[in-house]
Amino acid sequence: MFAKFSTLVASATLAGTLTLGGMGVASAATTPVPKVPAKTTFNCARAPKVLARIDRFETKFPHRQSVLQADQAKATAAGHPARATRLGRRLTFVNQMEARAVRVKARVTADCPGAVAAPSTSAPSTSAPATSAPSTSAPSLPTPTTSSSTGG
Repeated sequence: MFAKFSTLVASATLAGTLTLGGMGVASAATTPVPKVPAKTTFNCARAPKVLARIDRFETKFPHRQSVLQADQAKATAAGHPARATRLGRRLTFVNQMEARAVRVKARVTADCPGAVAAPSTSAPSTSAPATSAPSTSAPSLPTPTTSSSTGG
């Protein structure tokens, strides 16, 4: 009886080892595929709007940077190191956004050659000349003529 039990345990152990050992070898044989993000496509119909927005922000960056630098210098001179540190972080953020705007603009112009920034939408546009505007008056109808009819 002891021999049958030991044989049963040995066969179960052997089966388990082969099963789990085989999985270990199989999992080691597969090489992981590196995750490469797929390049997203850019809708070139949006390019003029995106470029106009980037241009609008690029005009504001130098002013923001100079104001933040001046405020940081004032805070440091006044003995407010916590405020100077916050302004320094904000200045770093503005610089990062400027660098990002440059990268995005370069990518849009590379993906969509010939794309030009759209004009700003703040000014009223006059797309149609006044002479080609449709008339708002009602169309003229023929006037009824009175004829003399004899009743009878």
